[in-house]
Amino acid sequence: MTVAEIDDLFAPVVIADPYTYFATLRETGPVYWNDRFKLWVITGYEEVVRMLGHHELFSSAIQPLCA
Repeated sequence: MTVAEIDDLFAPVVIADPYTYFATLRETGPVYWNDRFKLWVITGYEEVVRMLGHHELFSSAIQPLCA
């Protein structure tokens, strides 16, 4: 799978088989920056547990960029 394919979360191949897609991301690393959608994809168990346990550090709120 190429980087372009990895970055397309909604590609038909990903929708048809998300298990292969997320397995590829886990092989890449437990945390993956998706450049196309400008978001982090967290696939590692320990990383997800840490993220969920520290809401003050991890948020879905969009922060404005500093000028």
